[in-house]
Amino acid sequence: MKSPWATHGETMTVADGEECWIVEFYGRDLWAGVRIPSDHFTVAANRARIMEVDFEDTENVMASPNIVSFAVDQGWYDPSSGKPFNIAEIYAPNDNLYATRREWRAFDLVAPSLGLSPHDVRFPLSVKPDRLLTVHDIFVIKGDYYQGTDYDLTVGLAAGPWGDPLRYANTSRTGTWERSINMHRTCYVHIGQTNSAYADPFKGISWYGYGAPDTTYIVPLWPIMRELPKFYETGSRYEEFRRDSGWWVNSYVQQMAELHYNLAIQDIRNYRDPKLEVLYKVTPEVQKIATEMYETDPEGAIDLISNYAFMNAVAWHEEWKLLGDRLLGNYALGYVNFRSSPYPDWWNEAIGYGFPER
Repeated sequence: MKSPWATHGETMTVADGEECWIVEFYGRDLWAGVRIPSDHFTVAANRARIMEVDFEDTENVMASPNIVSFAVDQGWYDPSSGKPFNIAEIYAPNDNLYATRREWRAFDLVAPSLGLSPHDVRFPLSVKPDRLLTVHDIFVIKGDYYQGTDYDLTVGLAAGPWGDPLRYANTSRTGTWERSINMHRTCYVHIGQTNSAYADPFKGISWYGYGAPDTTYIVPLWPIMRELPKFYETGSRYEEFRRDSGWWVNSYVQQMAELHYNLAIQDIRNYRDPKLEVLYKVTPEVQKIATEMYETDPEGAIDLISNYAFMNAVAWHEEWKLLGDRLLGNYALGYVNFRSSPYPDWWNEAIGYGFPER
């Protein structure tokens, strides 16, 4: 690890198909990294997660040479106090619910048997999931709104009559919404997957999608690809809507889902998830073929992966245009398939619906 470039705090995951490390940068040239066990799951939600570590365990712990001495020099840690050196508490103390609730939720989804409390301030750096996780499991976690918990954003008056979990900024008074894992202002979702069984150019995948995870799709992309479809470099949220922009097409579907969220999200999942299942099954087969081909025809193998990824991405982009149009047709103007969609009774009662007084 080189340390010549000082910057602000950040958390990064480093993996190569054999091992995985979580590395945190605390500003200046201060950093620490911990190896995550191969059968464990970890989460970082806008705060430092590495706490007490054994610096002598160089197989599983790395850190900048000054990680302790700098804290001592600043008066942040006294070695004679008998207290353990807690990196996160010293360099980036944060017990805000904005972070802790998401950490709890992610851990509770993968390891409910642990019975972790949503009120805890600190959680283990990593836990062993109750079952083996897939790419789709991670994708679902990233699209979570605390469904089925006391913090479920799809219920209550703030969710409106159709269970809309999106909460926009409210600056007119002091307070805050629950910060769910999924977020309406998300620009992209990325799931990195590595497998050392495949040749180096093909072992690392970025499952990538634009916008909020609950309403987007993900496709496999490789760094070795010859080129990316043009829609990945077209348009931005600071420009007008464009159907040739990947970001805007996914944002279009996200916006259409808000017309009648509780029904639209089911339409999206029913349309998306079976197609993703096929993608999850076919992709490792393509990696395997490319790996075998790479030994005798490396350029042909790269072409194979590039064409596979390129065509998949283009096909999904076109599908999402059609899906957005379909959602608009299904839920425009307060209707469901242009049939009346009455407000639910609980909503009418809550808002005091009745006959106006003269």
